[in-house]
Amino acid sequence: MEFNPSTNTNNLPDADIAISGVYMVISQTASGSWKHRSIEAHDRLMMITKGSLKATIMGKTEIVKTNDILYVPKNTIYQSQSNSAALEHICILYDSIDLPTNNLNINYFYTPGSHNKYIKLFESCQQEYWSKSFGYKLKTKSLLYDILRHLHIEQYVPKNMSKYYHSIKVAIEYINDSYSTEQISIEHLAKMCGITTTHFSRTFKAMYSTTPVKYINNLRLEKACALLTHTSLSIGEISEQCGFSDSSYFSKTFKSAYGQSPANYRNSK
Repeated sequence: MEFNPSTNTNNLPDADIAISGVYMVISQTASGSWKHRSIEAHDRLMMITKGSLKATIMGKTEIVKTNDILYVPKNTIYQSQSNSAALEHICILYDSIDLPTNNLNINYFYTPGSHNKYIKLFESCQQEYWSKSFGYKLKTKSLLYDILRHLHIEQYVPKNMSKYYHSIKVAIEYINDSYSTEQISIEHLAKMCGITTTHFSRTFKAMYSTTPVKYINNLRLEKACALLTHTSLSIGEISEQCGFSDSSYFSKTFKSAYGQSPANYRNSK
């Protein structure tokens, strides 16, 4: 598969959404015959893990099956009813902020090509929410943003680019899962995808408008900012927990990105 560098995502409409918080993450079961109708007070994102239901959103009715994802915006009339003997699903209720910069549009009904990724994200979101451990609100919101980001990419990457995304998605998922615990090399990522390092790097940059190394470092730095702000961990401990090979490299990378040292960043908060 040869990549055309002139084809990239720079011209795609990017998306953004501001989320004030996650109201509730619940796993629900239902059996027998039932009906539901409501005007949604929160944004609802739901994944069916067993069975099916019949749902109507904004006048559009569909059967939502196992591994499908359902999205209902707040202030929308939502109707659903039983369509199988038993139903199980995970539901995330959250509150988006009405801002002019919000331009995320995802389908009300969606069948993902790879459902295991979403099951893991939904389950992690539920576990984190109910753990009530330190920082759980940030982690839950982070997982929700990750779900929305994947939905946006899969639904809006043009067909002529989707094959390139799928050629490296195993590496993307590995990065997102392991950036803070593993030393990740381009060689290893390319091998996972069965392509050369040059091909991998070109495909990655065309999809994300940055290099794999910068993408990984950005993930690590975002986590470092949260730890600097919300914990009393030492700079060395934060460096280690974010996946940097040593604290000197961490401090240098942090200052290059934010214009100040990790210690000064912490003191400014």
